[in-house]
Amino acid sequence: MTPSPTFDFAAHLAAQPPATAHARTPALLVETERLVMRPWAPADARTLLAIRAAEQARLAPWIPWGKLIPTLDEQLAQILLWNQRFWSGSDLTYALFERDGAPVGAVGVHDRCGPHARELGYWLTRDGEGRGYMSEAVRAMTRLAFELYGLDRLEVHTDPANSRSRAIPERLGFTHELTLKRRVLDSDGQLADSVVYTLYHPDYLRLGLHTTPVLAVDALGRRLL
Repeated sequence: MTPSPTFDFAAHLAAQPPATAHARTPALLVETERLVMRPWAPADARTLLAIRAAEQARLAPWIPWGKLIPTLDEQLAQILLWNQRFWSGSDLTYALFERDGAPVGAVGVHDRCGPHARELGYWLTRDGEGRGYMSEAVRAMTRLAFELYGLDRLEVHTDPANSRSRAIPERLGFTHELTLKRRVLDSDGQLADSVVYTLYHPDYLRLGLHTTPVLAVDALGRRLL
């Protein structure tokens, strides 16, 4: 489904109070022109389980957990673990929703690249593909990462054969730094290569990604961005 053509995100942003130093990370709610991002909630367990079952064949070649369909209780436990990591600031996993509430994927900013760096991860449903949603979401995440967490760099690690995944950092101006040979396990548990894209803070500014319209608020509704 497509978002309502009557929604005016610029007016929505203008109507918000300014960002305040009293606001606290992490951002509980992130909005862009067409997307709303928030952590998966326990009540989303059935929805996410249904998405994983429907998208299994598409996700399995690229995402290690894509082959596994958990039980409902296991999915709930996973969401609770994600939430624990979210509030600790170590793993910021956001569900992606269209403005009509339809879930279309997820994006994450993960603390697994060493000091002053984070790794971006993402996936989309079939219905979410081909609309520019992930470029829009990743633009928003770059603002959160650099402006709220003071990072020096963001990285994207992906399979060399995953052309859709590679297109996101390439489109946004990340640098293809290297390909790591036999460095990760693929979804079959076999050693596989990994392509690494990097965006450094000076390039984030040079490319104008800091001008991306984003609304981000904390758990008390105070504006962060």
